[in-house]
Amino acid sequence: MRRGSQGGAGKCVTTAELEKGSLWNALAGQVFGVVPDSVAAVRPAPGAKPVRVKRSFFVYPAPEPTIPKPVFLDAHGRELKLGGP
Repeated sequence: MRRGSQGGAGKCVTTAELEKGSLWNALAGQVFGVVPDSVAAVRPAPGAKPVRVKRSFFVYPAPEPTIPKPVFLDAHGRELKLGGP
């Protein structure tokens, strides 16, 4: 995964890591990532408004001061537990 048109940062992950929801990053004030097909939205933090996933990709402004892992949601807004039972 690369962000930006002129160099910048990159991140390599395995298919298993993608299935667990590990393919996300924060850079330049934004959180962005790629998710499995079952994910329709992500919630930036508990209680926050969901952000829609488009073509398996999401992006939202980075919260301050820490960036928690997004909560992955299905098409009905139910939380998905990625990477196992």
